Amino acid sequence: MLPDDTRSRLGAYYTPPPLAERLVAMATKRRSELADVPVLDPACGGGAFLSAVAAPLVKGCGQATASHILQDHHPPP
Repeated sequence: MLPDDTRSRLGAYYTPPPLAERLVAMATKRRSELADVPVLDPACGGGAFLSAVAAPLVKGCGQATASHILQDHHPPP
C-alpha cells in the first residue's frame, strides 16, 4: 500500500492478504464457527488479518444484516 522507498524508510512491512487468509484458515481449521473466537490484531497496520477474518465471520452469520453483525460482535461500551 505504501511505496517501497517509504515502507523501507519507515520499516513498515505488511502481511500480504493471501498469507493472512491462509494463516486464518489454518488457525480456525478445527473450529466450525468463528462467532465465539476472539480475534486480536495488535499491529493492525493494513488490517490484513482483520480482513481475512471478516469474510468467514460474515459468511457464518447467514442472512444477518451488517448492523446486526457489528452489534453482536461489538457491543456499545
